[in-house]
Amino acid sequence: MALSSYALVTLAEFRAYVGAQGASEDSALEASINRATAWIEDQTSRKFITRGEVGEYHTVRPDEHTIQLGEWPLISVTSVHESTTTPRAYDAASILTVATEYQAVNERGLIRRLSSSNLTWWARGYRAIKVLYDYGYATSTVIPDDLKMLCLFVAASMFKESDRARWGLSSVTDAQGSVTRFLGYLPPDMKAHLLAYQRVEFERTWEAA
Repeated sequence: MALSSYALVTLAEFRAYVGAQGASEDSALEASINRATAWIEDQTSRKFITRGEVGEYHTVRPDEHTIQLGEWPLISVTSVHESTTTPRAYDAASILTVATEYQAVNERGLIRRLSSSNLTWWARGYRAIKVLYDYGYATSTVIPDDLKMLCLFVAASMFKESDRARWGLSSVTDAQGSVTRFLGYLPPDMKAHLLAYQRVEFERTWEAA
């Protein structure tokens, strides 16, 4: 099992966390990291390591000057279009200029509409806004520490569960001691970190282009 390009931690970090020695368990360690990464992405409805450029359409509510992109942090914004024609035309005439007509807040994935560098409202209408952008962290080495710790905890829970070869049990006691299986439970402090990275879907304005 090769380590995913989108893994949230490195093999070396996970080895140190679980106290693994040598390379004999690397395949199982990598599988646990991959599964933990996939679980966290599923729980947060986000992709953390960059997948390259994506496009989104936005249908904004009245009197809205800020839109939330589907993924963040931003690496770069390729283009922002505001089309008021019918049918929509995302061409040179509809493209906005950075700094004077829109502002990107990279760490939160926000795009603010500007007019002469001051806040103004986005145009209303179905799919009036189209944004092309790159997002995410470049590699696992720049993932925030709390997200790394969360991945390490989940991956270790999965790894130890497979190590004991007991499936479908919430807890078990054997010669190695007592253990509670990982069934999606997180300690309160780690759950708080997970929720902080969760994408909010309530009244979202975007859809994939």
